[in-house]
Amino acid sequence: MISFLQLCGQIKCMETNTLTTTQNSRSQHPIRSINLIDGIFTTEEAKEILTNLYNSKINFHNMKNFSHQERYGSPHSASLARIQSLRISLQKVLDAIREAEKSNQMIKISSAVEMGFIGELQ
Repeated sequence: MISFLQLCGQIKCMETNTLTTTQNSRSQHPIRSINLIDGIFTTEEAKEILTNLYNSKINFHNMKNFSHQERYGSPHSASLARIQSLRISLQKVLDAIREAEKSNQMIKISSAVEMGFIGELQ
């Protein structure tokens, strides 16, 4: 299995750094939109790309929860909720990929990361 960063290089991870004119309601700065995934993939490629992406997010929240439990003796409820949400979402993605696989279809994946600045660090 390849790492997400290696996979990102394989799927034309393009940083367009285009600024939109959209203003975040909690920020005075424009939102930056960076193209993360843009391509047409086989069902196996799509499954690998998206499973790695979701697993990376799930692992992040698992570590955040573990750290919170070690430091404060209690679970991090927001991370636990996010893990559950990500698992449900991943299952929906895998179901869609299986549907495409049954009909011998390729899968187009487009994904952008939108970033805006919110407040100052305390």
